[in-house]
Amino acid sequence: MKTILRSFLFLMMVVAVSSCVKNSGISHDEMIIKEARIQSKIYPVVSEPYQMIMGKSGAIFRTGEKIIVLVPYQIINDSIVSGTLETSDAQSGGMINTYQLKLSTDPQFADITIPEELEGKPFMVGVISIDDAYLSKLINISSSINGAKTSSNDLISNAFGVTE
Repeated sequence: MKTILRSFLFLMMVVAVSSCVKNSGISHDEMIIKEARIQSKIYPVVSEPYQMIMGKSGAIFRTGEKIIVLVPYQIINDSIVSGTLETSDAQSGGMINTYQLKLSTDPQFADITIPEELEGKPFMVGVISIDDAYLSKLINISSSINGAKTSSNDLISNAFGVTE
């Protein structure tokens, strides 16, 4: 009987030791190395100087106006280094101007109107100053957000036209 009891206890100890899971303190998801990625898209609705949807016919601005452009993004395993907005002539493809994108947390953008669907989401902000270089042209807008490891680009073709 003692032999059976000892064998049973030995078997229980083997099962207990082999069923123990070693825990390194790192969750399974943390062990997976995620690839760096940035996804961005120019938000087509402009609320300043007035509400307009870029890329739709009838999107017209005037010289002297400043257009506030929002570029929401998602970022994984990377950090934002820089961002630019570039405007170009839709007919010739010639570049007109380049503007720096800044993080929405920049104090100079504290008073801008943020669309409801972007509230709580990260985005960058660019201000396009419409001058005579834009006059009587159809404008393309492209964005580039650069991270330490990767980047993301977007384009709105025929975003808007410009009159005096």
